[in-house]
Amino acid sequence: MMKERTLLLLSVVAIAAVPALAWSQRAEYPITVIAPGKGPYTFPQGYQTPWDKIAIMVTAKMSANLFVLHGSEGLDPAHPDASGGRVMALFGPDGVLMVDTENRQVAEKTLATIRSFTDAPIKVVVNTHIHSDHTGANAFFAKQGALIFSQDNLRAEMLRPPPRANGQPAPAPDMAGVPVGIYSYNPAAPAQPAVTFNMNGETVDLIPMMPSHTAGDTIVRFRKADVIYIED
Repeated sequence: MMKERTLLLLSVVAIAAVPALAWSQRAEYPITVIAPGKGPYTFPQGYQTPWDKIAIMVTAKMSANLFVLHGSEGLDPAHPDASGGRVMALFGPDGVLMVDTENRQVAEKTLATIRSFTDAPIKVVVNTHIHSDHTGANAFFAKQGALIFSQDNLRAEMLRPPPRANGQPAPAPDMAGVPVGIYSYNPAAPAQPAVTFNMNGETVDLIPMMPSHTAGDTIVRFRKADVIYIED
């Protein structure tokens, strides 16, 4: 048992070193809908992200009902490969489960893109970590009916954000966007799911990770599709 657990932990640590991505080992998937851009991108001093020009699109299909969305490339200096952030959407008769919500500035576009392939209600949001390209549209999607889940450390930081770089206090959070479904990392059971959803014929595991990119990271595993979604 100890050997098996050690191997599993080593596997997850290796996975956690990979940049944000998702993949599948099934022969028919993933299907690339939009090929990656060429990059690298450069931006002049003082450049401001033109949020109105960013399009949110389906870029890959990991299974028949598990799609990856992200924004136009080359427009956002913070994330030139995916302006506005990324979302993974599991959809079907049980509703939509979203992994992350992207920046608030593209929330309406993200919802419109989801509506291009499903009319199912937004039921669940999972935040992989606290950065705004992953949580910025939380309140927007909560107001669509979603329940938001995250590791407990993420919620704690959202409720008590650190001061800004200039020393000024950060604005109070929109409470609608604060996660309500909370789980913890268990050091006695590393790499084990803290929460499991059964939706749309899929089994979805939320696996808290510490230490990681932030103090409240989560890896999301889709067992049937054989897909793992990794935060930054």
